[in-house]
Amino acid sequence: MSSLIGHSLAGLTVGVTHKQFHFLITTWTKLLWIVWLVVVAIAPDFDYVVPFLHPSAHAGLRITHSLCYALLLPSLTVIGLRVLGCDRKSLLKGA
Repeated sequence: MSSLIGHSLAGLTVGVTHKQFHFLITTWTKLLWIVWLVVVAIAPDFDYVVPFLHPSAHAGLRITHSLCYALLLPSLTVIGLRVLGCDRKSLLKGA
């Protein structure tokens, strides 16, 4: 059973306890990063609030828990970080 609160706490924990990255300079960027991590963490629970994602619309299947859907936002995050100039080496160097 999924939990919106549990998933959001997981995203918040990752955001708060993760190493400091060089692109997180201001308080606003830190806050935005934590909010984004919470959104990524609760993405599987979007089917509770978005009607066309609800299991009743898909014969009981929770498509937001599929492997493709689970990888969508993290992949977009990696692409976004890459566009911002944050590659793996620079992220590890800043840690």
